[in-house]
Amino acid sequence: ALKRARDLKNNHLEFRHRLADGSLRDVEVFSSLITINGREYLHSIIHDISKRKEAEATFLQERQLYKNLINTMPAGIYRLRVMPRSQWREKNWRSKFSIDIVSDRFCGIIGVGRQGFLANPRIFFARIHPDDKPGFIKENVRAISSRSLFIWEGRMLLPDKADIWVHFESIPRKLTNGEMLWTGI
Repeated sequence: ALKRARDLKNNHLEFRHRLADGSLRDVEVFSSLITINGREYLHSIIHDISKRKEAEATFLQERQLYKNLINTMPAGIYRLRVMPRSQWREKNWRSKFSIDIVSDRFCGIIGVGRQGFLANPRIFFARIHPDDKPGFIKENVRAISSRSLFIWEGRMLLPDKADIWVHFESIPRKLTNGEMLWTGI
């Protein structure tokens, strides 16, 4: 065992361990050689991580169910993470934001693929009909300033298609760092 421990490049292992009663547990083991009075010993710390592994598996299952729900809804779904409210002004309303969630249906409605939208989410604004952009900006400023429901209806210009009318609503939730999450359809 000591020779194997010396040869190990990794002192951390995870595996299934059978207990004396026959039950299985997920464990992680941290091992190292220690020398006491000139003799080498294998020192190991073993943690039962069965509950953590179960929680991880449950989390992954729930996440997949959540993704399936989002991508099978007949409406487009999105979540934006927006910079702190103190930095918003009508003249620079297009400042920093990131996309946390976007459904395939949302991308389809605005006529762009998922990867294209994630690479350039400002394409959404570029597709708003020029006559409807001022109202879109005004509603953004109002909703962000008051931290209230965003509701907007207008036209979008889609490539190789007729203009379409869209209706968007999103609900804000303030985070402790001052950012706002806007979840909408």
